[in-house]
Amino acid sequence: MNCFWGPQDFFFKLPGILNTIVGYTGGTTKNPTYTTIGDHTETIEIMFDPKIISYEQLLKYFLNEHDPTEEQKTQYKSIIFYHSAEQKELAESAKKKYEEKIKKPVY
Repeated sequence: MNCFWGPQDFFFKLPGILNTIVGYTGGTTKNPTYTTIGDHTETIEIMFDPKIISYEQLLKYFLNEHDPTEEQKTQYKSIIFYHSAEQKELAESAKKKYEEKIKKPVY
């Protein structure tokens, strides 16, 4: 979804979103910043109320609000994080269904 400010704004406006935090992950640069990102990827953490919006709904928004089939430089890679085995399974299932729908691999 490119720079994290756009997705942060998009997701924060959805019903059931309690908070969002942007940051960097996956790289080796110590204390990355926007100007010294190094090999990190920009990320957004989304805290949500599952009684109002589900993880599955968030996955659908994520997959449909950008082109996850487009190869990006490391800074803007398309990544889904999860906090449980159930979320991992839902993320993998959503990715598979999306790939079948568009007939292209998601990177």
